[in-house]
Amino acid sequence: MSDLLYLARDFIERMANPAYGVVATEEHALQFASLLQREGFENRFLREIREIQDKDVLSSHGWLWLIGWAKSRGVDLSTGLLVELFEEWSDVFVKANVLDLATRNAVYGPSATLNISIDDFPNEFLRRVMLSAVRVESEESPNFADFHDQRERFRRADVIPAMGRAESLLVSLLQVGRPITLGAASTFMLYEWQGQRHIQIFFWVLHDRLDRESQAAWSRSIPLMPNRPGERRG
Repeated sequence: MSDLLYLARDFIERMANPAYGVVATEEHALQFASLLQREGFENRFLREIREIQDKDVLSSHGWLWLIGWAKSRGVDLSTGLLVELFEEWSDVFVKANVLDLATRNAVYGPSATLNISIDDFPNEFLRRVMLSAVRVESEESPNFADFHDQRERFRRADVIPAMGRAESLLVSLLQVGRPITLGAASTFMLYEWQGQRHIQIFFWVLHDRLDRESQAAWSRSIPLMPNRPGERRG
């Protein structure tokens, strides 16, 4: 970590962490604003944060502040870092903030994302977090390789979908509400995996809690909505 980033980190942590109290937070915010006005400091700081790869550089409070500041200044953080940050926190509000920054300038062509797999989704950040959300853990017996022809059947029986991860991703995609995140939500819900039925039911639970106006907005803006449980297409 450079001396400049080390200095900035100290101010960011003190500004962002409510444990320091309102007076100290405001004082450090003024001091940091003064630093940014020094000749060349802000440009150097922008270059530094674009190159950050380690999520442990800041605390969760610090990252929340920096993500908000980056959005206000039009700064992009690295995709790998944003994926790590998205997966680090379980809070949907925080996830949505990361996702919002990651897709702020994303180019999106709706027709190119209809009926495609998440493996082919044309945005690296969204593709990676969707693939991570459908990851499963296999509980294989010591002699699993000996099953040969029955191997795949046993694998399917033993996988454990991480539905909390999938649910929070879907809520974040819907909450950000950009065409590309809604397109990703559609692709995600239609992807065939062990948790597909659960995530589709979860979507309709969310949908039915909305007022009629919001439900109509979802119907207009989500490219392909899944069938309700029990319904069939065609």
